[in-house]
Amino acid sequence: MGYSFDLKGRFESFIEEFTDKEGQLRYQERIRDMEPMGSRSLHISFNDMLVQDPKLAKEFLSNPEESIAAGEEVLRSKIAETNPEYLERLKQVHVRISELAEKLALRSLKTEHLGILTCFEGVVIGVTDVIPLLIRGHFKCASCGDDNQIVDFPEGIYTPPYQCRNEQCQRKGSLHLQIEKSVFIDWQKITLQEKPEELPPGQLPQSTTIHVLDDLVDQARPGDRVEIVGILKARATRFLKRGQLATYGKFFHGIAILKETAEYVDIEISEEDEIKIIDLSKSPYIIEKIRDSLAPSIYGHDLVKEAIASLLFGGSPKETPDGMKLRGESNLLLIGDPGVGKSQILKFVTKLAPRALYTTGKGSTAAGLTAAVIRDQDTGEITLEAGALVLADQGIAMIDEFDKMRTEDRTAIHEAMEQHTISIAKAGIVATLNARTSILAAANPRRGRWNPFKSTADNLNLPPTILSRFDLIFVLEDKPDVKEDHDLASHILQLHKSQTLSTSPPIEQDFLRKYIAYARREIRPRLSDEAEERLLEYYKELRAASASVEEGQIDSIAITPRQLESLVRLSEARAKMRLSSEVSYDDASGAVNLMNATLEKLAKDTETGKLDIDKYSSGMSAKSRRRLDQIDALIDLMLEEAEEGEPVAIKDIIDRAVEEGLNKNQIVKAIDEMTRRGILFEPQQGHVKRP
Repeated sequence: MGYSFDLKGRFESFIEEFTDKEGQLRYQERIRDMEPMGSRSLHISFNDMLVQDPKLAKEFLSNPEESIAAGEEVLRSKIAETNPEYLERLKQVHVRISELAEKLALRSLKTEHLGILTCFEGVVIGVTDVIPLLIRGHFKCASCGDDNQIVDFPEGIYTPPYQCRNEQCQRKGSLHLQIEKSVFIDWQKITLQEKPEELPPGQLPQSTTIHVLDDLVDQARPGDRVEIVGILKARATRFLKRGQLATYGKFFHGIAILKETAEYVDIEISEEDEIKIIDLSKSPYIIEKIRDSLAPSIYGHDLVKEAIASLLFGGSPKETPDGMKLRGESNLLLIGDPGVGKSQILKFVTKLAPRALYTTGKGSTAAGLTAAVIRDQDTGEITLEAGALVLADQGIAMIDEFDKMRTEDRTAIHEAMEQHTISIAKAGIVATLNARTSILAAANPRRGRWNPFKSTADNLNLPPTILSRFDLIFVLEDKPDVKEDHDLASHILQLHKSQTLSTSPPIEQDFLRKYIAYARREIRPRLSDEAEERLLEYYKELRAASASVEEGQIDSIAITPRQLESLVRLSEARAKMRLSSEVSYDDASGAVNLMNATLEKLAKDTETGKLDIDKYSSGMSAKSRRRLDQIDALIDLMLEEAEEGEPVAIKDIIDRAVEEGLNKNQIVKAIDEMTRRGILFEPQQGHVKRP
């Protein structure tokens, strides 16, 4: 420094004299509490320093390395006064500065910020393994045997001594590092990307690396939104030679990590909040209030909002005695006409739920959804970089334009939706990653608008394997209706006119987050006898409708155990909304109503009027499959009757099938379907045979 400034003295005065609102010596108490808490760091609020000693705060801001080093010396002396035994056990002590007044955007950090204390926010997209960093080396001379030659390595930069320090020896090149006597601390590299909402239009997201030491390792994981306080530094990206452009890379030396609300368990709920939450839960219309507080600017869609509320609260995950895990999170799919507000609903949930991640079908690949293999530039190791579903672990993943995804990319989420894991076997890395996330997806019908005269399979541009993994599927149709159209148009115009809602939502968004967090954290509802009886009655009723046997085959399957498990999750979620430890009969009935909305729209067979889950879970109703089997058997019979290897005319197949009582249009459609699937092929025009 170019002027006299008693850095240690002023820092010591700040530690000894600063008092909080209650008159307590805050930092004196924190130093005393370090041993009971097993802490090696003293966390200091920059705002406290700014209030107590502005000049000291300015010095920490402009000259952080020297200031923090002086602060750590003062901290050592303070610990030595109160607890010298604890100080002897510590390798290092740290002063962590946080809560800087000014937060900079990640892309605004330039060379003018080199060497000064900065604060910025971002999303963690990758972390390396924790590895040892050498900070103090013990060397032994191979010539004279002197094994007590100690060298400190500031920031872990390895510059070993070349010559023995023993005056009688002083031999060059004879020193060897003794690993077992040397001092190491933990080191980790974090990759941070700027927040999606802060991304300027048309710009790619920027990222940077943060090097953290000792007790800061493993403080952040992929998907966390964090606030980093650090020192921007430069390093040569390659060995510079004369005449080359002297460009340097940048990285941050992490001083403090403050995790933002990344999970419901991290949301802070005060005693006052808890009292308000419990009072609110006693409202007789609490479920309706929660429903109406979701995306209040979007008109209608009450059933959809109720289903999303169930998604946010979630059921109770369970583990059976034999180790099988049953998921508690639900998956929800919205299929609808353009302009019904699907994307806006997804965007609202992104703001409400912690660890929520929004992506689109066209912008997502299999590696982007699961994990990508990358080679770390510093260590040279091959590591996994977390994809969207891993980043949304214990949160919600929103996938818009779900039908636009490539088939091979969409199959990557099958395991995550049912097992809540992602298995990776790439580049010698075999791992199973957690993806305990609910998936909220939105898609358009096959031809852009839902056609009520087409079958479910013809309307859905999605394979049955993915559809069966959604607990609920809602079809949002844009039907002309005089009263509904008037109310919707008035709502939209009022919103544009005043840019505010005419009525405030029953529950404010911030308080709703706390309510959901409290319910997920504290409530583990169990099925009551009445709720169990209601679900059992519904399941048996629908299964009984499937039990009629026609020509030795089951007529249709109305419901499967997969839907029964969905009903349990939805019932538990409704109980959580009431903060009830028991699932009531009404909760079970509410879950049944949501399930009926899906089954009535997608699983009802227009020919028989019965529910048939196969209509969307396998893409074909039981009756259609039986008809296809009948035509298939007829074609086999006609091929056997024909001369060996000769194809059969399609016209002859149709005529023969009509004689046996089958519908001509259905026969033509079935033959086209079998040809498309490769069950039949046309060796010549109008004739088919087996491949």
